[in-house]
Amino acid sequence: MLNVRKILNFFFLSLIILLFLYFYITGNCLKLPFFINTFLDSIGTFIKTTIIILFKTKIGSFTILAILLIYLGYEFFKKEDDKEDLSDKPKNDKKFLYFFINLLLIINPIPSSKISLKVYSKYFPEPIFKKITNNFASIFYENRATLLYALYIAVIIRSLFLQPFYIPSSSMEPTLLVGDRLFVTKYSYGYSKHSFPFSPPILNKRIMFASPERGDVIVFKTPADNRTDYIKRLIGLPGDKIQFIDSNLYLNNSEILKSKVNNKTTIYCGNKSIDVYRFEEKLPNGKKFHSVYLKDYTYQNSDLYTVPKDHYFFLGDNRDCSKDSRYLTSVGYVHKDNLVGKAQFIFFSSDTLNRPIFNFWKCVDKSSLRIDRFFKSI
Repeated sequence: MLNVRKILNFFFLSLIILLFLYFYITGNCLKLPFFINTFLDSIGTFIKTTIIILFKTKIGSFTILAILLIYLGYEFFKKEDDKEDLSDKPKNDKKFLYFFINLLLIINPIPSSKISLKVYSKYFPEPIFKKITNNFASIFYENRATLLYALYIAVIIRSLFLQPFYIPSSSMEPTLLVGDRLFVTKYSYGYSKHSFPFSPPILNKRIMFASPERGDVIVFKTPADNRTDYIKRLIGLPGDKIQFIDSNLYLNNSEILKSKVNNKTTIYCGNKSIDVYRFEEKLPNGKKFHSVYLKDYTYQNSDLYTVPKDHYFFLGDNRDCSKDSRYLTSVGYVHKDNLVGKAQFIFFSSDTLNRPIFNFWKCVDKSSLRIDRFFKSI
């Protein structure tokens, strides 16, 4: 009977997943009544807001930790049945020690399961709780060791070789679209503290440094907080002079060549589509790329920017919808130590503006997947 129940559960779960993939990939929809769509939108918004609060804020992290500790404390210290045998009292006296030792074993950074089990067996040769046998503890710490090894390998790969990034804004359109997921090589310009998760102060300066080239699309930490990741195109090297004159970009007193491109691709600024001219620009080193400017050319003239030593000047390809080095108080000139890596290729892309993954019940005209952008070089 249990096997039949497991098979049915697996069948219904698989059916739900397949239906979700069908609606999300094909762009079809459930054609639900308006009030149900509104209700589902509200649930989706609540879920997204809750996830953001819990997993992307310090208050949320502390809340999760507090709930976890309260739950563990309740489980470990709750009273046994009133008919409890008096012989269990010595075990009850060890509950606090059990909780403390296991907490230390779980948070210790050494992945070896042998060390964890050796310590566990030394203090608790006999089970303290009926539900937590020594065999269960052995399986738990072996799985913990496997997860830690996988985590360390992932951190090494992410820090030294490749790191995936998600594009949340339209500042680099048409090169990068909202919903693109791409790989950035960490070794391209050497390593600094920002090459590692949480930017630990283990390197005072950049090591194995290799100079970036004009036109590279680069991820960097903003100088304003040294924490937020931005992705822009490198335009100015140390010592360069950059200025916009009559909506034309000048580099070292020479105008950057650009030619108009006839392309009907929809360009966004935030959630709104904008009316733009699309150009192919060519930098002095021969690097070519596409950029867009609003048809009314709202950004026409700027001050003269002189790039300081060991700093770089970045622009977004969506020129009138990008916070970049032109805004000196929020981004400004970027020090070489703030470089994270070079964007290489897009490995996955989905239209999250018109079809967020949480709103798969909505009707759209096409699939949300941009298959033509898969594994596209940048």
